[in-house]
Amino acid sequence: RELRSEALGADAIFEGSSRISKLPEYLTTQLVRFYYKTDIRAKAKILRAVTFPVVLDVYEFCTEELKNELEPARKLKLKREDDEALQRM
Repeated sequence: RELRSEALGADAIFEGSSRISKLPEYLTTQLVRFYYKTDIRAKAKILRAVTFPVVLDVYEFCTEELKNELEPARKLKLKREDDEALQRM
């Protein structure tokens, strides 16, 4: 992202990140069809068709501690899904 830095007296590009340390009982998401165009410094609507996944896997956004806690159940679920897919073949 790009923001105005008063300390630098110019626009500065920065990168921030956040990690999930505890999974909520319910996770509210906002699926948007807009993006920020840096050349004109404005939001622009995406006009083409946008597809969103039916299942949202937030594992990659978790802290390492939470990933370690989730790993056994995650492996079991993935193995079950693989077994079910093989049985359908």
